[in-house]
Amino acid sequence: METSGKTVGECFKEAARVSPLLEKLWFMPDGSLSQYVLLCLNGESVAGNNLNLAVQDGDEIFPVLMIGGG
Repeated sequence: METSGKTVGECFKEAARVSPLLEKLWFMPDGSLSQYVLLCLNGESVAGNNLNLAVQDGDEIFPVLMIGGG
């Protein structure tokens, strides 16, 4: 999905507005990023899942949903 955000967080929020199911997967009720989401930007892990990290045209953001259980 293409977005027009200037930061990782803006891109995620725009994608979640388009597809509300993503909001439930990615965000906690308080709006913070779920602890079960790992962010990657252009194939590299985003330190601290920094939603304020700037992105440029052509960057690719990959949310990785971690699975837990026992």
